[in-house]
Amino acid sequence: MNKKWFMLVAVVCMIVALLLPACGGETPAPAPAPAPSPAPSPAPTPAPKPTPSPTPSPAPSPAPAPAPGPVGTKTLKFSYTMPKGQSVGAGFEWWGTEFEKRTQGRYKVEMYGGKTLISIPAALDSVRAGICEIVMTSTGTFPKDFPLTLVTSLPTMGMPMDTVERQQSAFAAAWELYNKVPEIQAEFKDFKLCWPLLLDPYNLYSKKKEVHYPADFNGMKVGGSGQKMDMVTANGGAKVQQIPPQAYLNLDKGVVDASFNTFAQVRDYQLQEICDYFYDADFGCGEMLLLMNWDTWNGMSAADQKIVMDTFADSSVESSKGALSGIEEGKKLVLDAGKKITEPTPAEMAAWQKAAEPVFKKWAEDAKALGVDATVVANVFAEWKALRQKYIK
Repeated sequence: MNKKWFMLVAVVCMIVALLLPACGGETPAPAPAPAPSPAPSPAPTPAPKPTPSPTPSPAPSPAPAPAPGPVGTKTLKFSYTMPKGQSVGAGFEWWGTEFEKRTQGRYKVEMYGGKTLISIPAALDSVRAGICEIVMTSTGTFPKDFPLTLVTSLPTMGMPMDTVERQQSAFAAAWELYNKVPEIQAEFKDFKLCWPLLLDPYNLYSKKKEVHYPADFNGMKVGGSGQKMDMVTANGGAKVQQIPPQAYLNLDKGVVDASFNTFAQVRDYQLQEICDYFYDADFGCGEMLLLMNWDTWNGMSAADQKIVMDTFADSSVESSKGALSGIEEGKKLVLDAGKKITEPTPAEMAAWQKAAEPVFKKWAEDAKALGVDATVVANVFAEWKALRQKYIK
């Protein structure tokens, strides 16, 4: 029994020994942990993309330069005093557009009519300094700068302007005077003269007192500029230095009783509203000067300089048309307002010519006081008289 029992126990032990390894595999032994999933924790921070450095990234390429319009386009500022496009100003506006076309966009012209860019007294300094490249001014505004050129403005020494052809003849006379007299050319040493424009002769417009003879100036305050003003003071009147755009306000406020203006300026400044009498006598032509800054002129090619002058020649015809239109419109405004236009009689004309003689002498004395030789002054006066005869048709 003991032997049998022993045998039994031995068998059981063998069975148990065989079973133990299998049971051991079932124990929840650490099941192989699931492979670490790309898990929340520092989620494989995308491996930093290799930044373009160290390989130097191409420097930001400069923004393409603005396409140059027409190569090297230059701007010219053109300043003039009358209202935009009025009277001779019509030619200036035409010039600006036409010059741009003829230079195929190499130049852009900015027009400033009605003294919107610079004041009238600053005209010469502004064009010298290049604040504007082209300016229109007058000899009467700057008598000390243009003492000899002022000969065209002497009373009774004007030219008739009642047709475009006559206006063109007057411009030709002014050019010939400039080209013939070196001392006149010297007056323009600081500027390039682009064109001289003679205006229709100044007349006398008054508020209350009608004027027919020099003696009628006695006791009157008269506005204007240039040598004709000496005729006023020589006959008992008081002269008030005045440029055309100031006429209406000065007449309205009683600063002056009468004013030297043209019929084109009647239209420009509505003088028919303020004056009653319009005396159509020749008190001398105003001369407008179109001047260019020298640096601007010298910076142009010879071809462009030629275009400047050719275009100004053509624009002068448009200025003549504008001036003639202004004269006609001015006279119509006066008549429509029921005001009076009077032509001088032969006796009156003779009286004005006699009254002008002391003015001629005063003009000569003023020029000599500014250092002009007496022989030159006499030559300029004789030259202008001859040119008037040549060009008056």
